[in-house]
Amino acid sequence: MTKKTKKFFLLTAGVLASLSLGLACVSCKKADPIKLVDFGNIEVTADLDGSYTLPIGNVTDENGKNYPVTFEVKTKSGKTITTFNNSFRLKYFEDYYIVCTTDLGGGDVRTRTITIKVKDTGAPVVSFGAVRRGIVDQPYTLPETTVEDSSLESLTASLKVFELNGEEKGKEMSVTDGKFTPERMGKYLIEATATDSNGNVGTETATMYAREAPEANEILSFKYEEDLDCVAWKSGGEIEWLNEYEGQSGVAKFSYTGNKWANAFSVLPLQDVSDDSMLYYDYDTLVVRMYIKQDAENTNYFTNMSIQDDLNDDVPSTKKQYQTKTKMAYNRWVDYRFDISALKVWDNDVLNKEYDKLWGNGIEVEEEGVKIPQKGEFYVAGIFLANETEMTVSANSFGVGDVVEFSTAEDSSDAVYELLTPDGNVQTLDGDTFAIQSLGVHTVNVIGDDYYGEAFFRAVRPHAETEVLAFDNESDVELVGISNLGSVEYVSEYEGETGVLQVNWTGSRIWPTISVASMLTQTDYAKFSHIVFRMYIPNGTSVRTASINNGNSDKNKSPTACPMTGDGENTIIVEGQWIDCKFSVRAISNWTNAATPKELLDENYVFWLTLTEAKAATFYIADIRMEKRVDVSVSGSTLLGSTVTIGAKADNVAVDLSTATITVTSPSGTATTLTGNTYTVSEKGEHTVVVSGKYYGTAKFTGREIGATEVLSFDYEEDKLRCAAGSGATIGWEPTFQGETGVLKVDYTNKKWPALSFQSYKTQADYSNYSRIVFKVWLPVGTGATNVQMHNTESSANHSKVAGTITEGAWFEIRFSLTAMSNWTDGATAKELFNNKCQFFFTLDGYKNATVYFADIYLA
Repeated sequence: MTKKTKKFFLLTAGVLASLSLGLACVSCKKADPIKLVDFGNIEVTADLDGSYTLPIGNVTDENGKNYPVTFEVKTKSGKTITTFNNSFRLKYFEDYYIVCTTDLGGGDVRTRTITIKVKDTGAPVVSFGAVRRGIVDQPYTLPETTVEDSSLESLTASLKVFELNGEEKGKEMSVTDGKFTPERMGKYLIEATATDSNGNVGTETATMYAREAPEANEILSFKYEEDLDCVAWKSGGEIEWLNEYEGQSGVAKFSYTGNKWANAFSVLPLQDVSDDSMLYYDYDTLVVRMYIKQDAENTNYFTNMSIQDDLNDDVPSTKKQYQTKTKMAYNRWVDYRFDISALKVWDNDVLNKEYDKLWGNGIEVEEEGVKIPQKGEFYVAGIFLANETEMTVSANSFGVGDVVEFSTAEDSSDAVYELLTPDGNVQTLDGDTFAIQSLGVHTVNVIGDDYYGEAFFRAVRPHAETEVLAFDNESDVELVGISNLGSVEYVSEYEGETGVLQVNWTGSRIWPTISVASMLTQTDYAKFSHIVFRMYIPNGTSVRTASINNGNSDKNKSPTACPMTGDGENTIIVEGQWIDCKFSVRAISNWTNAATPKELLDENYVFWLTLTEAKAATFYIADIRMEKRVDVSVSGSTLLGSTVTIGAKADNVAVDLSTATITVTSPSGTATTLTGNTYTVSEKGEHTVVVSGKYYGTAKFTGREIGATEVLSFDYEEDKLRCAAGSGATIGWEPTFQGETGVLKVDYTNKKWPALSFQSYKTQADYSNYSRIVFKVWLPVGTGATNVQMHNTESSANHSKVAGTITEGAWFEIRFSLTAMSNWTDGATAKELFNNKCQFFFTLDGYKNATVYFADIYLA
């Protein structure tokens, strides 16, 4: 029994142990690993510079459960790659690694790597810089080439050059150091080839045209159709080559439709114009030969031509030079010239690589608020460099039928003379002379190989030497311009003047303005000092100022008068009568000797009135003339019945007054126009002399009557001019003093002998009838005079007083014997007697100051 129990225990214990071990194994055993679908490392290939897209989406296990995935992209060299829209570009020539990571939970993080093997299959990209013209038999530097390769290798293209026979390659040219020499005119094919380290080959071609050498001063011409490659539009338009147009061969035609700047074209020079070449520095002018077409259908026209370099944004704006030609000519060839100094501030190397612009500014046209596209066409025959040369004409002013001869400082045997007539026609002259056929301003140009000259002359009707415009001919009105708010017309007579210009002003501005084309030339103006407008302003016009100036300046204005600049006089504006408004020619800005008659008074120089308020106005001009300001002199005795002579000097040189008008106005107002230049004094008082015509000047003199015994009475202030005193003394005149009218006052300083010399109105014959000369004198109290004498300074023979008593504080008379004076002979003249030779003086008691008054000097 016991035995059985023991066995049972052992069996039970073994079973239990076994069960316990089995349970223990079940509790420590790991679960089977999660199996992910398609999550192993892989290797793929892709093209360099291509795009690769990430395998976006969850990873799935074998039971269909999804797990999110994150990505990190790096290159073999460790560069971190940023993705965009789950893609990235393979721009580095190396392996790329995409590390994909997913978290399965419970610390189970799985990764896999996608390795991208990058391969280079792309050909290098070759490009050319600017391809310029070539010149036959001159080394040509091949254009710069750039090579871009997706592998980022630094590559250089090899260059070959072939002659082109149509589309076929011809002879291969020898290339050395990036240059070759064209052997004939025509097209050449430039072939650039680059090969990368993977054997990929890139090729690009360009066509170059070789032409004959340009002239030394030639920037661009259109002798060959291929030269059109050197011009381009700023915006739109068509360019066409013409073999001939209006007498010029080899022409570029520009047609455009667009905005008001559509007519801008750009230029690439035919030859080197860099600073190293110094080409620009040999010339002073850039010339553009253009023909601007204008017809009834055109909606715009050129108002200016400009040169500007605005290609490089880093060029300071101060280097942008604008030059304007505001007056354009239509339907004819014109050489528009620009100062070459504006080009010298540019980076001239840019001129060899890029285009520089010239343009014309069109008018912006609107219809019912909508801008209308503009259409037009113009032609360019060439652009070249030139120097200005001096050109002269045989005279400055001519009449119809006269022959004009031209000359230049250059050899003009092969030059061309072109003449622009007043009616706008242009003709090429046969030689250097021209027979004038019409009135007006003519422009003549001489055009040489590398120089040009320009001169103006005017053909005029017969006119006076001083006439700017006299309006004696109704046709003169055509030479006057006025703003669009007024009008001018011819009036045969107005207020006593014949041939008058009537100016009607109907605008709202306060400046009625006219411009005048002169009959005279600049050479004529140099002979004169003033321009004179003879005008009539009706009462009530309320004019404040009359002015003349350059339209671009405000010089030579006066607030209250017509200025007569430089002579101290003003011609005050007076209404209701004819007045002469005078202006200094030299005071008007820009009137230089180089100015042409057209520049002087045709549109540039204007005359205007300033009204007190904006209103309508009418005024009249009888003539416009020139005058020479002169210094007028009056010589001879001005005593009643005596004859004076009128003379004049300009710049201290005597002038001929034979053609001048000389008018003398007497104190009573009687005006006498002289025949000749002498005048007999018929009235006492102030006379006014006016010289007019070619010369202008004024002078005054006093007509006077001398008493039978009068030597000097001092009734007139100018009598003091006949007296002189010792050094340090001053002479004055008083209208009244101590009961006497007309008194000479002499102030002496530190003189023991106050002396007075004088010039008598009497002659030697007058003296023979008298025995005494009498001085009526007044000495202030305290003067201390002890003696009075008169003598001839040359003989030093003194004569003491012979009558009267020296009195202070009252008038007294001193008498001297005429015959007792030494050397007073019958042959002596009045000038010898009393002009700085014979003196009257006091002896004072000690050195002191003195004042002496003389009322009269007379004979007795």
